[in-house]
Amino acid sequence: MVPRWPFAPLISLIWAAGRSGGVSLRRLPLWGVYLLRYLLFEPLRLVERLLYDRAIEQHEPDDEPLFILGHWRAGTSHLQTLLYLDSRFTTSTIFRSMFSDVYLITEGWLAPLLNRLARLTRASFWIQRIPMDVNTPAEADLGLCCLGSRFSYTWGHL
Repeated sequence: MVPRWPFAPLISLIWAAGRSGGVSLRRLPLWGVYLLRYLLFEPLRLVERLLYDRAIEQHEPDDEPLFILGHWRAGTSHLQTLLYLDSRFTTSTIFRSMFSDVYLITEGWLAPLLNRLARLTRASFWIQRIPMDVNTPAEADLGLCCLGSRFSYTWGHL
C-alpha cells in the first residue's frame, strides 16, 4: 500500500527512476504524463484516503478471491473478461488500475469522460488490439506501475 503522507506516489516514482538509472530520453514525454498525473490527482488521493482507509482496513471479504495466472497471450484476459460478465465476480479494470489511488471517488465521473474521449480520438487498447474502454478488465501490474511500485516489472520498460 502506498504511504499516507502527501505526494508519496510522486516521491516513489522519482525514487524508482533514480534507483534504476534515470529516464530514457525516448520516455520523457511519458514521464511527464506520470508527473502531471500525480500532481493533479494528489488532492483527490488524500481525500480518498481520509474517506475510505478505515473501511478498507476493517473489511472482511465474503468469499475467497479467485486468481487467474497464465502466460501472455494464453487466454487469461479472455477468461477474466468472461468472469467479469458474471455479477458474482469483479475485477480490476483499466481505469481502476490506472487510478488505483483515487478510483473510489473518481470512477463515477472520470471513467465515462475518458471513454468518451477514447471514442472521439479512436484510441485503442494496443495490448488487446481492441477499442479503448477503461472498463475493460486489466492485470494488476498496470496498477502497480501506475502507483510507482518497485514490484512492477513494467518499470523496466519505462
